[in-house]
Amino acid sequence: MNSSVPPAASKGGKTLMLWLLFFFFLDVCTTIVGLSEGFRELNPVVSSALHLTGLQGLVLTKLMALSLAGYFLYSGRLPLLRKVTVVMGLVVGWNLFWLVAR
Repeated sequence: MNSSVPPAASKGGKTLMLWLLFFFFLDVCTTIVGLSEGFRELNPVVSSALHLTGLQGLVLTKLMALSLAGYFLYSGRLPLLRKVTVVMGLVVGWNLFWLVAR
């Protein structure tokens, strides 16, 4: 039987996507709190989107990144998806560090 879902999408890739979704949610939350505390966005793409469209730009950049991660998942690029997930976890850790340190 031939399945339409690639093997990568049915194994550990789904777990990576769930972690990535969780990290994106935490990134949006910590970014909103940080901006309200006077911090500035360091990512130039997100900063431009925030400047142009406000918080909708932040959400849009995360949705675009999630779409790209979905492409990595369904094209079998799990090592790349794993690296992106780790980087997002580090970004969230960085955000939390600065929020607590303040």
